[in-house]
Amino acid sequence: MGAVLNQISTYAGFADAVQHAQLTFRAALEALSRPGTIQRVVAPAEHPAELEAAEAALLLTLVDGDAAPWFAGAPPEAAAYCRFHCGVSPLAAPEQARFAFLLGASPLPLQRFNAGEAELPEQAATLIVRVPALQGGARVQLSGPGIETFCEVAPRVEPAFWAAWQHNRAAYPLGVDVLMVAGDQVMGLPRSTRAAVLEEV
Repeated sequence: MGAVLNQISTYAGFADAVQHAQLTFRAALEALSRPGTIQRVVAPAEHPAELEAAEAALLLTLVDGDAAPWFAGAPPEAAAYCRFHCGVSPLAAPEQARFAFLLGASPLPLQRFNAGEAELPEQAATLIVRVPALQGGARVQLSGPGIETFCEVAPRVEPAFWAAWQHNRAAYPLGVDVLMVAGDQVMGLPRSTRAAVLEEV
């Protein structure tokens, strides 16, 4: 088992570490600045099967010694990849994480994560939430900063997510931010965004 994890940990990251990390950061920033838009990240040259391309790219871009991640389910291959490329081990407790990777976990316990403090709301967690697809789910109308009037999205998430999001939005300026990922695609949902379900599927 140790030999297998050692091989996984040395999988290559980005083909061009600096440029591809910058492009991925811009994609994540654009996704959160323009909620509801779908952005693409640069897929790493190699990554564990436990991580989708966007998850691996965001891990390589956002995580460092000052911002250790938490993984739902404690996947060993992803943890080894994180230790090798980011120089940090995943956290055991989700409440401590600045970046939490919900690798298809359901339901989504948003209240378990750091929502920030009144003096430091920017220290709240960002959740990287894996979904089957960013289209084809319930139609949801988004509004708020970064959206001119409103926009419609339909990510395939558990229905309970939107109820949980209402509680998260009510805590604004506290609350978590979300990056939904599918394959190499990312869609942002900052805590300032209001969401109204228009049509169930």
